[in-house]
Amino acid sequence: MAAEFYGGATRREHPRKPTQRSGWCLLVLLVGLLQVGRPQNPATLQILALEIHHDTLFCRLSAAHLLDQPVEKTLLSGLPVHLEIRFNLSHSQQLIDGATQRFRMNYDIWEDRFTVQSSDELHDFTRLDSLRRWWRDRRLPVISIKKLPTAEGWHLQVHSRVVLLANSGDGGFKQWLNAGQPVEENEPSQDRDTGFKLNLNDLIGLFLKKDQVLESFQDQQTSNLFNLRDLPAR
Repeated sequence: MAAEFYGGATRREHPRKPTQRSGWCLLVLLVGLLQVGRPQNPATLQILALEIHHDTLFCRLSAAHLLDQPVEKTLLSGLPVHLEIRFNLSHSQQLIDGATQRFRMNYDIWEDRFTVQSSDELHDFTRLDSLRRWWRDRRLPVISIKKLPTAEGWHLQVHSRVVLLANSGDGGFKQWLNAGQPVEENEPSQDRDTGFKLNLNDLIGLFLKKDQVLESFQDQQTSNLFNLRDLPAR
């Protein structure tokens, strides 16, 4: 009785071993940390909204990671960066080419000034943060709605490409900037896969040498299904 009363017959508790659930939680945490530490693809663009203005379909885009590493490092080294944005519209098995926008970004080390040049405009920025904000909401023309045979059931595909150059020369930029739609054997068409398979041949083969390119990135984003009648008009 005394032994039972004072705990002589009680069993000794052992430390609990980690459960399988704890192991899974640790694994999920590690995967999350790896994702956070992984650099974003600078060519990734986010489709913010679609709208119609003066019978033209416009797309608002955000290039939130465009000026992350390694683009930032390239610019601050005084080397230019090329950006190409190409639009396609798909409807069932039909694919229609939209506009292609091309940009060249530079940083003048002596004047401490960033510039963005396209075929019809030039913008100056005194701070990199100002240039970042400019790219977080860009409104670009896609196509005249008169070229679309129907108003319903469309997807917008945004193909983007970022090219980091190894020297500050022109590299045929003016020709590339004002060139028409690229013509490639693997260019998507109505009966072909609509993935972004264009390589750098239209840029390197015509205007640049291979040793002029430090690195290149590509990305493709597709909008949700939309009808022209449902889009806001400005």
